[in-house]
Amino acid sequence: METKSTMNTVSISWEELKNIRPSRARKTINSVSRFFNKLKPARLFNKFIKYPYQRLTRGFSDQDAWNGDSYLAGQIAGLLRWHIKNSHGVGHPYANRESTVDEAAYFRDLDYEKYAKMFDELSRNGLAINKKWQKDYGGLTEKQYKDTMRWFANIYPGLWD
Repeated sequence: METKSTMNTVSISWEELKNIRPSRARKTINSVSRFFNKLKPARLFNKFIKYPYQRLTRGFSDQDAWNGDSYLAGQIAGLLRWHIKNSHGVGHPYANRESTVDEAAYFRDLDYEKYAKMFDELSRNGLAINKKWQKDYGGLTEKQYKDTMRWFANIYPGLWD
């Protein structure tokens, strides 16, 4: 290791400095420090007290409102899947005189699952600019988005248990 001494300072070249590996103690201290930085009191207060309290009192938290479109899309996807498992009847527009309740429920469940996937994709990746963007990054195209929203507006009155 070459060092140049000028008065009371020691200088090390950049290449030598890059090659110095941290000691085991330094690695441990850094890991512990990073862990406790994540547990800041304000962050814990928000996560375990403030946000749950807001959800209980007003139905959503500041955290949910920040990304409201993704939050709602995720909630709708979960709601549709819940209806697939727990619904006891068939509502508008699936109920008709020509089919039995079981047939109507089967077609309703197929539609609910298809559109739950669309809402999941919207929740995770949002809107895609074009087909290439959709292929690379995911998301819904504007046509898929409009179709999904039109479908949801049509079945909205039938979302009852």
